[in-house]
Amino acid sequence: MDTQANNSLIKVEEFNQIMQSAPATLQRNQTSVSTCNQAGQTLLDTIEAEGGISSDELDAKVSEYLAKTKITIENMNKRRKPLTQLLATVSKSFTSLESAIDVKSVTTIPYKLQQARNKYAAKKIAEQKRREEDVGERKGSISIGYLCHVGYSVCRIR
Repeated sequence: MDTQANNSLIKVEEFNQIMQSAPATLQRNQTSVSTCNQAGQTLLDTIEAEGGISSDELDAKVSEYLAKTKITIENMNKRRKPLTQLLATVSKSFTSLESAIDVKSVTTIPYKLQQARNKYAAKKIAEQKRREEDVGERKGSISIGYLCHVGYSVCRIR
């Protein structure tokens, strides 16, 4: 019942709260990206118009912009982390349930049942092969006996 223990790690109230805040978090992060890109584009337009960074003042503005960009990314990460962690936990819960009955996993009941079927199928194939070999041997001895008998009869008729 390990999978039930894993499922209990997801608290319904926490799940609902995080999921309800997800659209607002996404919207806020989208706004952050848009604002960051607008500010960056203004700087980039200035740099292109001047043929490159032409002053210490402009260089300081670019440096400040890049520092703020890092902070923006950190803030976006903090806002989205509860949601992405929850989704990872939910995903892990589903995959844990699936792997508990995966026929490829050696610790599962379906795997053990498949192994029993494989053993039975191998036994049936071996029995069939043995029967075919027995029939083949009997056909060979019948054919030889028949030829000898026919040959004897032919010899006797002469």
